[in-house]
Amino acid sequence: MENFYIGWQKEMSPQHKKTLKRFLIPIFILIPILVIGVILLQKHFNNHQFEFGNIKSFTGVYHENPYPILEITEGEFPENFSKFALLVGYGKFGAKGTIEMIEAQNGQKLNGKTIT
Repeated sequence: MENFYIGWQKEMSPQHKKTLKRFLIPIFILIPILVIGVILLQKHFNNHQFEFGNIKSFTGVYHENPYPILEITEGEFPENFSKFALLVGYGKFGAKGTIEMIEAQNGQKLNGKTIT
């Protein structure tokens, strides 16, 4: 019964100490290496700019599913950019609630229609 250890005992058996060291030392070495590796290997942020207060209008076809999205009319978006713009509401939440309010005010669905 020498190898039986209870947490309130003063000493741990040498066999338990050896087993714990065998697992804990590599873990304490590998976790920081893993964290540093993940940090160094992740992609860097793109050089995007948030133009707060700079309002721009776009015209295109509104699509409701799978998410509120605007298929922008040719020539209205910069070269090498996608012609699809994901619509967001206030606070960067989904625009579905905002679109539903607009639809309720106008009394018609906007899905598939050209909007600005």
